[in-house]
Amino acid sequence: MTTDTRPMYVQIAEQLLVRSRRATASDPAPSVRKVASQFGVSSVTASRALQLFRNELGGQSEMTGSDGSRSNAVAERMAVCLHVSPGPHQHAAAELTAEGFRKLAREQSVTFDFDSLRMAPEASAEKIRAGVLAAKEQGAKGIFLLPSRVSDEAMRLDETLIATCDELGLPVVLIERNLRGEDRPLEHDLVSFHDFEGGRLLTRHLLELGRKRIAFLTGSPTSSHVERLAGYLSALHSAGISDSLVIGQSTAKTVGATYTDFTDQLIAWKADSVICFHEHAAIGVVMELLRRGKSVPTDTAVAAFYSLGLGESFSIGITAYTYPAKTVAARALDVMRWRRKSVGAPPMKVVVPGELIARSSTVSEPLIG
Repeated sequence: MTTDTRPMYVQIAEQLLVRSRRATASDPAPSVRKVASQFGVSSVTASRALQLFRNELGGQSEMTGSDGSRSNAVAERMAVCLHVSPGPHQHAAAELTAEGFRKLAREQSVTFDFDSLRMAPEASAEKIRAGVLAAKEQGAKGIFLLPSRVSDEAMRLDETLIATCDELGLPVVLIERNLRGEDRPLEHDLVSFHDFEGGRLLTRHLLELGRKRIAFLTGSPTSSHVERLAGYLSALHSAGISDSLVIGQSTAKTVGATYTDFTDQLIAWKADSVICFHEHAAIGVVMELLRRGKSVPTDTAVAAFYSLGLGESFSIGITAYTYPAKTVAARALDVMRWRRKSVGAPPMKVVVPGELIARSSTVSEPLIG
């Protein structure tokens, strides 16, 4: 007999799924306490098993009534592909988006498959097709895709995935951004957060603090970064400021050298503030400024997009325009449901506003506004 080496919570979730197929409407729904007792595991393991059962393995929704009974109503099932850029913060970035879908699954009769479409750099057309087929065989009615922004090679994998979904009759809704490319037309539905407004609000925030030489650090030729840049330029224009510094991706070969290059340009231009395309980039810039004896925010204020928790892990908190993960997931599900009924309609784009949270990288007293 082969020993099952999978994590215990995965094994428990699988057994719960088998039991659910035999359950009747009057059977009580499993609880953390009950699972922990029956399988002799901790409440943490039981909770993970229940989450996996409900959100990933289960083809049924856990519709629990006031009397504790369960309805075996069939839930919608969708697949999610998070083609997040590789790097030291890849997991945190993916989890931010994934958690939005998980929260949605806990509130609605819907499950999300995060496993069938894990896009590796070495993925082939055959592997992508196998993943799409697996998602479809497990009941997925559509695919949510966070496209990669990192390279043209990764972009081609996204194009292959979309073409395969089109061939197999699975609608695709993009989240966060369009496929990589300069001035690329939108050919599929997209739900993003308000990148333009984020760029505008962050810039206006710095202007209101008296900053005049505001730089902008961008990352990739994608719709999200272009719109953030547009918001920055719009705010400067409205304030009558013509001087701007836009720093693109560095050609440096290491992460450390990249931030050295960025900061060299900030200091040469005498920037008194900078907006970074991502929180992890902002932390790299802050560290490099401090290494050179610069004070943050006194000498240089630093702001960014997203809020992964990294910006709250240091004495200098990062001012950020936050990503509303759950709302993006909810609107993406709305668009997917509409698309399934509106085959052939032009692509739809839905924009979800974020929130500006001011922390000590720009102000001495943290505030929300």
